[in-house]
Amino acid sequence: MRCAFLTALCGLALSAGVSRYVQAQGSPSEYEVKAAFLYNFAAFVEWPDEATSQPFRIGIMSVDPPPEITAVLRGRTVVGRAIELRIFRRVEDVTSVDVLFITADAAVRLNAALQRLDGGAVLVVGESEGFARHGGMINFYLENDRVRFEINRGAAEAAGLRLSSQLLRIARLVAGGEE
Repeated sequence: MRCAFLTALCGLALSAGVSRYVQAQGSPSEYEVKAAFLYNFAAFVEWPDEATSQPFRIGIMSVDPPPEITAVLRGRTVVGRAIELRIFRRVEDVTSVDVLFITADAAVRLNAALQRLDGGAVLVVGESEGFARHGGMINFYLENDRVRFEINRGAAEAAGLRLSSQLLRIARLVAGGEE
């Protein structure tokens, strides 16, 4: 069941317009898959009413932002809202976003980024060992050369975000989640 839903989630991402870029490139790279997940996480998160501003802002905090993510997401819409990408190379530059993806090269700044967001309704996603255990909400990891993710449900709920049970079922739960 878990594998079937994960396949369906990736399938949704790839069939919802993201596929045009990925198909043109052949087999999707790790960051193309992560971009597809970022795209679809929005549909599996219940956002507070005040967090539904237009457009849907996805921030990428990275010293060297992966070009595949911006290439896959640029010009797309999600949950009826146009995606606006924001690149942040420093924590001090982080401004209002709906999703903040912190790449491995910027993960040492997680605590500073969380303080900067100050408890706002922002889905904080990363890709570093221990990211979810240290306050991040969703963390990508590789297992058998496949992108998987783990969730810190408590961190998401503390930010006023409610994660779908479907999303929770396919993730590895850590920290404030139900193990």
